[in-house]
Amino acid sequence: MSKSVALVLSIFFVTACKTTLPSPPDGAERGPISEFIWGKSDIQSEKVSDDVLAEVSPSKINDKYQDAYDDGYNWEYFFTAYRKMSKYFSYEQSATDLMKVYYPKTYKKYRNDEFELASKKAEAVERIKQDTNNFDETRVHKLFTEWDFGKYDFDKGEFPLESLSSTTSYRFKQDHIRMPKNKFPREFKLYLTNPEVIGDLKMAPEKAKVFLQKKKNSRGRIDRELPAMFYFKFVRLDEGEGIFYGEVLGGEVYYGKDDKRVIKSF
Repeated sequence: MSKSVALVLSIFFVTACKTTLPSPPDGAERGPISEFIWGKSDIQSEKVSDDVLAEVSPSKINDKYQDAYDDGYNWEYFFTAYRKMSKYFSYEQSATDLMKVYYPKTYKKYRNDEFELASKKAEAVERIKQDTNNFDETRVHKLFTEWDFGKYDFDKGEFPLESLSSTTSYRFKQDHIRMPKNKFPREFKLYLTNPEVIGDLKMAPEKAKVFLQKKKNSRGRIDRELPAMFYFKFVRLDEGEGIFYGEVLGGEVYYGKDDKRVIKSF
């Protein structure tokens, strides 16, 4: 077989493979054949020896609060907490808006019949009151987030962790498209009162070097975003501003989005 024919067949083989074979998933380690067909992966593999992993982080996640609330947060959740913690919220004055928000179909159906509407409104308010009374404002909450880490400080032996501060807030807004017009707060904010308990990412220089290398892709770009989780509980409510204040009880910072080894506990 001539060299030119062999070259044509080789090109045909690579083209056929690309057409018929699925591309390896992002981050997967590619063997010599896969590299020949697809080229080297842009993202470095997350596979590291156990020795190196042990240098970087502990091995298990320690869940301190097994019963912590972790079913999602939105405006509706904080509105329920708002009603429970409020000293001045009036169900009677808010009955129509409550029905619009929680039972919009029923409101539209009976809004032109004042007698039926009054009856349905009373029923709706009683159900909403019951849901509010069942809400436990003292419960522990579990919130997942992402924080960035800065450049290594050789004097302090740590990466600065850009986590929470006294001015950091989590905001929960009404869905303007779905939500009917009402007089309730348009958004609620959550501030944490003790962000200093989190601290920075302390790490010896040799371990920090290994850690930083694993955060690089093949082009040398460093992903400085880290998944994190913290527990908190409500401590007070500023009704006029719709602001909740919470206390951080503890938490963890993780190695990466697909690697939940713990780098730091607090």
